[in-house]
Amino acid sequence: LVEMLPYQPTCVRLLLLVAEELGCPPSTPIVDIGSGVGRSGVLLHLFTGRPIVQVEYDPAYSAEGAALAARLGLHEVRSW
Repeated sequence: LVEMLPYQPTCVRLLLLVAEELGCPPSTPIVDIGSGVGRSGVLLHLFTGRPIVQVEYDPAYSAEGAALAARLGLHEVRSW
């Protein structure tokens, strides 16, 4: 089933809305299910300062997300 769904990038406007509407303490991690290549998680971390856990089924996408966070020195963005 996963193979049938194409990659869909997330709109930055939507990420800003999510960041504004979070009603939990700032130390609470955000879990990004189906994180793709990790851009959304990185942006949410930069917008909110919250720890991010990125969960991605496709190992290539997950590795790309981990590499992006590492290149940017974002130690609180983790990929699984």
